[in-house]
Amino acid sequence: MMRTIPRVRTIARPVSVLVVIAWAGTVGGSAGWRSIVVGKTVLSLPSDSHEPQRAFVGVRNRGPDRVADVVVSCRFTEHNGSDLETVTLRVRDIGGEAEAQATAIYSGWPRATRATCAVP
Repeated sequence: MMRTIPRVRTIARPVSVLVVIAWAGTVGGSAGWRSIVVGKTVLSLPSDSHEPQRAFVGVRNRGPDRVADVVVSCRFTEHNGSDLETVTLRVRDIGGEAEAQATAIYSGWPRATRATCAVP
């Protein structure tokens, strides 16, 4: 007597393997976040008041492994310390023991006098 294998079982097995592989990749990527350090942040002050301000940020990976999709949050503040806007940006890829540059843009009013960036 010939026994038939249900199709659902054969299809489900490869799908579960793919899910495990994707999950392991995500965990490995998030472990590298501990090695990310935000360096100096420089705020540009353009002469034209209609031109947006830019905060240039140095993001360093102190670990040996490549880290992808690093989220950096930059807060633009006024001279009295009040918050103007918080901008979130992504650095797509930072190699092991390497540094990348990122730019956060603020186009609001009043003009910002300071920008502070960090990895949330």
